[in-house]
Amino acid sequence: MDTDNNNFESYMKYHQSQIIDNTISCLLSPKSFDELGNAVATLSNSSTNFLLKIKDYKLLEPYISRDLYKYGKVKQTAGKLLDCFIVKMTEEGFDNHTVTLSLREYAEMTGKKSLGSLRNQTNNDLKLLNSVYIKNEPKYKKGFYLETKLCKCTEKIENGKMKFKFNDDLFKILSRKDVSFFQYIPSEVLQMSDKATNSYLLYKRILSNCRSNAGTVRENIISISTLYNYCTTLPRYNGIDGIAKGVEGITQRLKLPLMRDLKQIKSFTFDYSIEDYNNANFENWLKQELQIIWKEELPGLQEQRDGREKHKKRQDAAVDKALVKYEYSKLKKAGGGSTSKHKGN
Repeated sequence: MDTDNNNFESYMKYHQSQIIDNTISCLLSPKSFDELGNAVATLSNSSTNFLLKIKDYKLLEPYISRDLYKYGKVKQTAGKLLDCFIVKMTEEGFDNHTVTLSLREYAEMTGKKSLGSLRNQTNNDLKLLNSVYIKNEPKYKKGFYLETKLCKCTEKIENGKMKFKFNDDLFKILSRKDVSFFQYIPSEVLQMSDKATNSYLLYKRILSNCRSNAGTVRENIISISTLYNYCTTLPRYNGIDGIAKGVEGITQRLKLPLMRDLKQIKSFTFDYSIEDYNNANFENWLKQELQIIWKEELPGLQEQRDGREKHKKRQDAAVDKALVKYEYSKLKKAGGGSTSKHKGN
């Protein structure tokens, strides 16, 4: 039987991307089925409308447990496998869209000891990843529109190794030097017990929030709404899994599982208003916020703060320059900026 490695002190290089974060969230979510037998999930946030499709989902039934299959779900190991391919790719400089990962490397990343059971599940997950298509529709001009097959990987582990290749268009976006940044992912993220159903996605969203808000007052503050929207392994209120209305249903199906699985994460603690939490209905619960207290600072975070500060200074300088130019233009139009010369008598 696999056991989880409890040594969570190490970090691995990781190339974070909202497209990949959205892919993993949708991959693990309950899905609807279209007329062609594809499993479909969507995710919308302030910047993007995202769609994921698992093509010919019914053909994958032998590789998915029955309790997950009927809801269009897959095990979180599929998301962790994709994360590990990205770790390996990042370690190699993220300059090639093809990477080879050995089963032993994967076992070490995820803290698993039994290669036999890991091999069986990984072969299933490889088949799933090969069937994933994504569509990324930005809400603003600066985003990237993308509609593509996610990847091409080996159908099964061969000679103890597996190969993974991002689709060309997706890799071009992920590897752009002007938008990409290399970070570190705590080993604990990938080594969370599968029994902690929601911890993996909760952890990933908190990491993303911390890094995207580095150097701001929101760096370690995150709303329940943000966590709930991303953590698709939590039941949806009046959704596919169905939750009874009223305080008891919300508490038992949403509040307690979220707090239980947050407490499984060892790298941080968190504060919140217990009184507001206990009294809140669903809408008010979503508005509540958590204060994250890290036990040690994430590697690379100070560099992001510094980068944000440098960017702000450049923006401020550009604004000041534009203001001076504008004022000078006004002065010139008013006649106060004339440089004509007059000869004296």
